Amino acid sequence: MKHLSQDHEHLLLDLKQVCQLTRLSKSTIYRLEVVGRFPKRIRLSARRVAWRAFDIYDFITQRMEESENA
Repeated sequence: MKHLSQDHEHLLLDLKQVCQLTRLSKSTIYRLEVVGRFPKRIRLSARRVAWRAFDIYDFITQRMEESENA
């Protein structure tokens, strides 16, 4: 991914941050994840999940490219 430096390659984002970056609601994120159209979450503990920033930025880039090619 070109947007993140190697220092941030393993940066994790919580659901609130993912919603802010993607502008998607929690329910939309979960729905897209179930059907395989959104990056999978990483379980950090029994009650905590996160997404790799790399995967989220890649998702956003793909959506932008799809929009430009539509």
